[in-house]
Amino acid sequence: MIPRRMKRTARTFLCFASLVTVARAGAQTQSQEAEPSPSQDHPLLKLDLRRYGFKPYMSGRRDILSLNFTDDSHLVFAWTTLDYPHADKRKGPRDPVPSHLHALVVDARSGQKQNIREWPSTSYFASIHPVGRGRFLACTGSAVHLLSSEFEVIRELSFTDPHACANPKFSPSGRSFFIADGPGLDSQGTLMDSETLAPLAGSTAEGRILTFTDTLLVGTCGPNLEPCIRKLDQTWEPFDLAGPGHQIKDSRQRRFFFVNDSMLLVGTAREMAVLTLEGTILFRVNLPNKLFVGTQVTSTGGERFCILEMKLRGLRSEPLDMYPIASDDQLVVYSVSERRAIYTLKVKGMSPWPTWRQHEHSNVLALSPDGSLLALVDDGILKVYQLPAAKL
Repeated sequence: MIPRRMKRTARTFLCFASLVTVARAGAQTQSQEAEPSPSQDHPLLKLDLRRYGFKPYMSGRRDILSLNFTDDSHLVFAWTTLDYPHADKRKGPRDPVPSHLHALVVDARSGQKQNIREWPSTSYFASIHPVGRGRFLACTGSAVHLLSSEFEVIRELSFTDPHACANPKFSPSGRSFFIADGPGLDSQGTLMDSETLAPLAGSTAEGRILTFTDTLLVGTCGPNLEPCIRKLDQTWEPFDLAGPGHQIKDSRQRRFFFVNDSMLLVGTAREMAVLTLEGTILFRVNLPNKLFVGTQVTSTGGERFCILEMKLRGLRSEPLDMYPIASDDQLVVYSVSERRAIYTLKVKGMSPWPTWRQHEHSNVLALSPDGSLLALVDDGILKVYQLPAAKL
């Protein structure tokens, strides 16, 4: 039997896993080829991260992980540990939790360790991200720190909220980031410069930011949460949507994601499209039956992007209080220039049949800046795959 807690989890996944297809009326689209068969290739690198102190999730507090390429050849993996594991697990998600953020830099092909460091944190929700010029931005709950390539502090900014930067989002270039001031869909937040840590723009009563570049914001406006768009120094304007999915009025059922500075991915649970900001659809994808789109990552230039597809697993029986859950299914890499999927990889998802030793498979992924490598962490194992060369 699936407990009520997992029933709520499934509904949450479905709410956040929806993607919208957008397009202007009359726009011509390229027909989508079938996805390639899942790759059977062996990874270039397979590295057990547990040798560096990382412990994969078992029953208890879920791991908060971040994985990013620092350049075309190196990866940074970060995780958080509780200072007092048994006591801190009893605290609520918004309580201050003494923790430590750990970051490990390795060669993406050889697995050779390049650097490892740790920082104290006020929140279990901590992470580290490359932001260009060989620098990193570390979030440790109540503070953000701009770090050099050797992890030395260049500047930092503190907040009163111990979870102020619990879930930062970054522009395609990494030169700006967004921090929310609370959990949930109705939280506000601020867009900030990754170099100076100065505020650039914020969510307001007029519009809430959903996705962004260093110069453009896409969000929702008005009581009906209609899509809207603005430049940093201008006001919100309606962002007209047409084509499949345009009849959805509540933007909480849509997902927006900048592939690069001039292209946007938008979709529903069944479809998605990549389009220019002028409304021209570059290509449209009909998602397979019972699959939903979860995490998205992109190469630095936006030539390629990867999505994590999910599917419902388990039985549905309302009389028995049994419901399916959304579970990771496969990774799909798309090429913008080729306007199609070029690579797929099956991943392990969460079982719909929980046990007392339930293990939640949280797949974390990254694309190299040049789009040639795909990295994946699951169950404490880092794997790096070679992607197909671009067609000339």
